Amino acid sequence: MPSRGFASWSGRASGLPVAFEEGEASPQVAVLQEALRDLEAFRKDFELLRRTSKAGATSDGLSLAWEKLYSHKDRLAKVKDYLWDAQRREEVISGPRPDRLGDPDVRQKMDNSVAALVNSVFKESNELVNASDKAQRLLGDASKAGITDEVASASKALEKARATINKMVVGKTVEASA
Repeated sequence: MPSRGFASWSGRASGLPVAFEEGEASPQVAVLQEALRDLEAFRKDFELLRRTSKAGATSDGLSLAWEKLYSHKDRLAKVKDYLWDAQRREEVISGPRPDRLGDPDVRQKMDNSVAALVNSVFKESNELVNASDKAQRLLGDASKAGITDEVASASKALEKARATINKMVVGKTVEASA
């Protein structure tokens, strides 16, 4: 049986591509990865059996059934990769699943998930709204006096004091010139 283009995988111990680091895969991805390893191991054993056995030890029907089963290997590997990618994206969006809470970097994954960031932005926006409301209350509005009214009142008092000082200074200047 031809190698079907899997030569690029031969550098790995199992002969299969690995889309994840050890310990990072979900149980479902691990099952698919193990099934692919077993399929590859069986292929090697079956090829050895066909080459070393006496003529007719493996029937043509068995060989055809095996070839049909083995032809699904690439699609099964793609399903595994798709499942792994979906799991990775799910972790990015909502954080790790409860069954993965034993991982060493679970806290970082939870804190950096999109859901956590959205919750953080929501909390900070609420804090900003509350701070804006407080500032508006301090400034005051038509129904309640605030800092703005106090500044206007202080400005009027300063203008009144300035006018009084001007009267006193201008009055002395007029008397001195006369």
